[in-house]
Amino acid sequence: LKRGRDGEALAFFETIVESETARARAKNRAYLSMARLLFDNREFDQALKLYDQVEQIDLSFEQAELLLEKAWTAYNLKQYRKAMGLLHALKAPSYTRYFLPDAYVLRGLILKRLCHYIPAKRVVREFRFDHGRALTLLRRRQPLNRIKTIVEGGTQTGEISRRTAFLRTLEDERRRIERYDSSWEDVELDQHLRRLYDLEIREQARLWNLDFDTSADDTALELLEVEEQMNLLDYEIGLDIFKRLKLEEAKQTKEEPLIVPYDSDSVYYEFDTEFWNDELHSYEFFINNRCFEAAG
Repeated sequence: LKRGRDGEALAFFETIVESETARARAKNRAYLSMARLLFDNREFDQALKLYDQVEQIDLSFEQAELLLEKAWTAYNLKQYRKAMGLLHALKAPSYTRYFLPDAYVLRGLILKRLCHYIPAKRVVREFRFDHGRALTLLRRRQPLNRIKTIVEGGTQTGEISRRTAFLRTLEDERRRIERYDSSWEDVELDQHLRRLYDLEIREQARLWNLDFDTSADDTALELLEVEEQMNLLDYEIGLDIFKRLKLEEAKQTKEEPLIVPYDSDSVYYEFDTEFWNDELHSYEFFINNRCFEAAG
């Protein structure tokens, strides 16, 4: 991929997904890599089909990221209801803790595209409410390791994610020594264990700080870039609210048909505020295009 040999890369990934001995995680990574490659080449239809092949094997940040990538792909295919459904899935309790500011941008873009201006404005306000404090602290030059949003966003993936989990485990085990120290005093095992854990915790904390310096900068930059996009989106929404859509422009926009096949093998249920993990990738958000009303 780094050498620009996309065709060879796709062929290599295909051999992995077709292999009978490859593990599920390896096939998932291969499908995901192929989908991202096709997305970059703007082959959105094929990319979405490959994204759908990626199995949900856990509720990790990578799975939340997958939902967002699928939503962007559906948006580029003008499948706005599917895109909004995938974004709605990110509001499941399993995913709300993850740092994915791009989701606000995409939700606002879709609502603006369909002329739902007031809901689009609410998305902008929601972003500012959720991340306003972190942005204020960034402008005040607060150390990044003291900004909760940056710490959470900068440690949710990659090597630092694993190091963070390991460091927390060490600290938890270090505290547990205090519960049993009376039983070990005679042989001084408690003192020996404390020294070992203290040394390892200091070393892991040193390595964590080195990793965090880079990841925190990236997270802070991403948040500031998304803020710029949200400010621009807010400005454009304000202009479009007072812009009357011409009839010719409305005719050029095709309404996505709303089809609920009651007599098919599929069953459709109205969302009742309860998320089911095995349904997250199949949500459809039934939203109409109000641009037709504006042109009427």
